[in-house]
Amino acid sequence: QLIFITAGGSLYGIDTTRGVKMIKVGFGSGITSLCAQQNRIFIATDAGKIICYDFKDDEVLWEYAVYDTLAGDMAVENDSIYLFGRKGRVHRISSSGVLIWSRDLGNPIMKLPSEDSASYYIPSDETLFVIDKVTGTITWALLMPRITSGNVAVSHGAIYFGTEKDGLSSLKK
Repeated sequence: QLIFITAGGSLYGIDTTRGVKMIKVGFGSGITSLCAQQNRIFIATDAGKIICYDFKDDEVLWEYAVYDTLAGDMAVENDSIYLFGRKGRVHRISSSGVLIWSRDLGNPIMKLPSEDSASYYIPSDETLFVIDKVTGTITWALLMPRITSGNVAVSHGAIYFGTEKDGLSSLKK
C-alpha cells in the first residue's frame, strides 16, 4: 500500500498491486507529521492534535491534544509515540492514546531531536537536554553556545553538533 497526505489535510491510501483507492479521509486541518505501525496511522495536525487512524477498519481510534506545533516528526517506538512540541514540552503516549509522561523543558525546542537506545537529545535555544525515554527524566542539560546545525548527531559514545561561528562541538555521553 502507498499512503500519502495532501496539503489540505486529507489522507489517501492506494493498493499499488491492484491500483485501487483503499482509503480517503480528511482531518479538518493540515497534517504535519505521519507515522505508521501495523494497520494504524498516527497523524499530527497543525491544530495540535495527534490522531490514531485504523486504515484497515476505516475508523479513528483516538485523539490526543498536544496544543502545540511539533518540532519535527513524532517518533513511534515499540508501543510508544514521542512528541516534541515547539513550546518545549515532550510527551510520551502509548499507542492506545494514554499519556505515559510529559516533560516541560522550559525552553522552546528549536531543532530536531536525535536519539540512541536509551535517550533523546533535544537542542533548544542555548541548552542541550538529554531525556530518558522510559521515565521522561531529564538526565542532564548543558548550557552552550547557540546550536546552529539542523540537529544533533549521536555516534560511538559522543554527541556532535554545530555551534556559532562554524564551530563543531563534541561531547562524551
